[in-house]
Amino acid sequence: MVTMAGYRNKQGGKPKASTIVERNKRNGRASALKGMPKAPDHLNDDERAEWRRVARLLKSAGLIEALDKTLLAAYCTVYTRWLAAEEQVKKHGLVIKAPNGFPMQSPYLSIANQAVKQMMTMLGELGMTPASRSRLPKQEAEERKPRRTTKLHTLDPREILEHAN
Repeated sequence: MVTMAGYRNKQGGKPKASTIVERNKRNGRASALKGMPKAPDHLNDDERAEWRRVARLLKSAGLIEALDKTLLAAYCTVYTRWLAAEEQVKKHGLVIKAPNGFPMQSPYLSIANQAVKQMMTMLGELGMTPASRSRLPKQEAEERKPRRTTKLHTLDPREILEHAN
């Protein structure tokens, strides 16, 4: 199965964020971005603020590449659209009066719901959902692992059991 990004993994689905991070480590390839990625010029001030917040998090997790800038910009736009729609829902309520006088669902609620769906898709693609975070390799745990200095094949079998405990 080919995903939106055109990637394929062994099972046929899209690759997990952890797979991408591990592949980059194996290839000795860190993020191609040296510093913090610059926000595109078309973003407004609110979108730029979200860009800075998310880009910093993605950069520290090693999950952002130059190719991801368009997806991150789209996420920031949808995020601010969601905030604006939620503000209008709070102001006008979930139900409004239709021109014919009958109650109807606020159109802002539909906009907010659609923006949430789009954000969730993008967050998953960027490796920022709880499920995708749980699949990321634990870097601190790897660094804290004590290294064995004794080779087990040279030990007496009783000593091997002592090392296993």
